[in-house]
Amino acid sequence: MQEHSFKGMLLAATSNLWLGLPILGLVVAARLFGLFQSLEWQALDFGLRSRPDEAPDQRVTIVAITEETIAEIEDYPIPDADIAALIQRINQGQPRVIGLDIFRDLPVDPGHAEFIRLVERLDNLVVVDKVLPPPIRAPKAAPASRVGFVDVLPDGDGFIRRSLLGSSDTENHYQFSFTIRLAERYLGKEGFGLENGIRDPSAMRFGKTELTRFRSNTGGYIRADAGGEQVLINFRSGAKPFDVVTYQDIQRGNISKELIEDRIVLVGVTAPSVKDIVNTAAIDGLNPGLVTGIELQAHTISQIVSAVLDERALLKVWPEWLEYSWIVSWGIAGILLAHLKIRPAYYFVIIVGLGAGVLILSYGLLLAAWWIPVVPTITAFLLNSLILYPCYRMQHELKLRIEDRQQLIERTFDQIHNGPLQKLAIILARESENPSFPAEVNRDLRSLNQELRGIYESLRQEFLSADDCLRLEGNLMVRLDQPLHEMLYEVYEYTLQRREFSYFEGIKIHIRKFELMAGQELSTDRKREIGRFLEEALCNVGKYAKGGSRLTVICMQVDNENVVRVVDNGAVSKATHPQRVGRGTQQAMSLARRLKGHFARIQCEPKGVCSELRWPVR
Repeated sequence: MQEHSFKGMLLAATSNLWLGLPILGLVVAARLFGLFQSLEWQALDFGLRSRPDEAPDQRVTIVAITEETIAEIEDYPIPDADIAALIQRINQGQPRVIGLDIFRDLPVDPGHAEFIRLVERLDNLVVVDKVLPPPIRAPKAAPASRVGFVDVLPDGDGFIRRSLLGSSDTENHYQFSFTIRLAERYLGKEGFGLENGIRDPSAMRFGKTELTRFRSNTGGYIRADAGGEQVLINFRSGAKPFDVVTYQDIQRGNISKELIEDRIVLVGVTAPSVKDIVNTAAIDGLNPGLVTGIELQAHTISQIVSAVLDERALLKVWPEWLEYSWIVSWGIAGILLAHLKIRPAYYFVIIVGLGAGVLILSYGLLLAAWWIPVVPTITAFLLNSLILYPCYRMQHELKLRIEDRQQLIERTFDQIHNGPLQKLAIILARESENPSFPAEVNRDLRSLNQELRGIYESLRQEFLSADDCLRLEGNLMVRLDQPLHEMLYEVYEYTLQRREFSYFEGIKIHIRKFELMAGQELSTDRKREIGRFLEEALCNVGKYAKGGSRLTVICMQVDNENVVRVVDNGAVSKATHPQRVGRGTQQAMSLARRLKGHFARIQCEPKGVCSELRWPVR
């Protein structure tokens, strides 16, 4: 019974699997076509924004030119003289490197000559340009090694999540970014030079830290532009990731020496009126979704330097095959979960719990800098678990109602079987060996037996499927889920009632023995084949046993073997009996091989045929 129950569960789960696979296929196809891309970006932003605060990076200081600065100078763009004076005062604090994130492709007098001399003289000053169209050039006096571009690569929704570290300009000259130039000079004092990667020769590397290149299908991206050398930005979390001072603080000396000495000092405009602002939803600041260009540069340079010196993790992703395996696994989990036979309230609690578990696990991995697919995973899981559960629930309830009706029929038949039919079977068994017993009475008793069984059969057959039964001639069906000897007895009874076999009429003596047989390990297919064998053997008696008066049918376990034997005493003529090995004999021999047993059909002395199938009991 346990084996049968497990088999039923397995079949139902397989049915659910085929129902859920199209849904899972649609989810995978939707991700392949990029339909989840925007949602996955937003999930990444939310996860990064929701992380616990990190301590401010003590290596980076931002010098902000604010609206108050512009109002105090009363001029914009800020004249070169004021920029030069600011840089000189910063340099007096002995920073390790200064980054000027202000374009100076054209002179802004007064003070341009002084500014140019400062750019030429200060070896720790890095200035900016722009290489992607339309290009903006750096001051001509700046050596190429102290020039870096500040181009950004917004995603399709306009938000920044990647940093461009290296790219060719409009003249096909390879250039490095502002952040790489700053990192190169800062880390050079620590003994780390910029080199090619080891695992990926096209990547950039400082010491053992390789800056993992962004690929077109990295993480939640689908066929993105991966030109140049790009990396995902692992933004620094917290309301105050960097120390920020103003232009006025520097000019008036209102800052401590520690904010400048041996640091990376970035100079840029933060005044809203200048509109040097980019979109990034990964930072939880005063203006969610907006960050100034100088702050973006600070996050990127901090990411590189912290990865090298502090082993702060860069954002990582799984290989594509693992991402899709993860999505498919949770989709299949939803399919299997829909098979649970529990109350809807409990089921939905489990669904919510597992869905929350996926979110918590994804967030935990993001804290460790692993970005894994969340949206398609949750979608595949919820669609299969929520859509299939009602379908299976209806199927299960229908099955229960059918089983209840079937049990009612079984109980009714049991009362008939254990009463009148048992008495009738005893009479038939006792009188079958009595030649003087009237044939008419024998036929009437057999007819009564069939009529009583027919009450049960007419109700039962509407519930039986082709997989549950053996269908005989006349659309009669024999249940395969009953004990083997009972199933074979029904085959015997039904076959002997077939009117097309005239030689059955001459048989007066029926010797039959149907006893318990070991058949628990047999599949329904094997039981069906054994039933077919008995039917074939009996039909041969009806077709070829001319003049036969006695039929012996034995279906029982003998020692460690099951035996199905049919013996008649008819005279087999060469004119009527086939001389070649027929289809039935071939099937019987094949069945014997599958059962690891033996089949034989031999002539009896002085006349008759014996057909026997036997196989070992496991």
